[in-house]
Amino acid sequence: MGTESDTIRAFVAVELPEPLKAHLGEVQKRLKRLEATSILRWVDPRVSHITLKFLGNVEVARLAAVSEALEQVARTVEPFRVALGELGVFPNIYRPRVLWLGVTDPQGHFRRLARAVDRAMERLGFEPETRGPFVPHITLGRVGRRATTAQRKALGDIVGRVNVPTGYELEVDHMVLMRSVLTPSGPVYTRLSHYWLGSASQKAEQE
Repeated sequence: MGTESDTIRAFVAVELPEPLKAHLGEVQKRLKRLEATSILRWVDPRVSHITLKFLGNVEVARLAAVSEALEQVARTVEPFRVALGELGVFPNIYRPRVLWLGVTDPQGHFRRLARAVDRAMERLGFEPETRGPFVPHITLGRVGRRATTAQRKALGDIVGRVNVPTGYELEVDHMVLMRSVLTPSGPVYTRLSHYWLGSASQKAEQE
């Protein structure tokens, strides 16, 4: 097992464009007016993303192999478009721990991309995903530890009842390997590598 000096906390994600981050800020502003959301610790929209695979602590010596595998996955998946959906929570509406904004993906593009990443990482020795079907989402906030059962239930009750602006489209043409450093003021993310999807990679090379 590596030490703190030779490992990093890493994950694979899809980045969000700046206009979408601004949109998330407006969604949060609307939700903050609700008493039920007072138990949330809000995620700064400036660091929002859609996680494809959390890798955990990765030995620095393995990063080259991880990057090569992600590059190979990216070339097999074509860019796609999705739209923002409705609010949701994990794990359920009765005892929510995370409030998120979903992604409408009827053709399953995100699920296929996440599955391909998961399989590639499993071949490198990372634990496969076992929590069920992949749910593409953008985390808006996390419930504080001191929240009561009644407060959690009140938060769960807003799911499906509170309308948020939907239909905002996101073009997914790349994914990234990110480093996460936990600090008292929140996580700090640093992009380590960038991978264009399918034909987008060919376009990037031509440019």
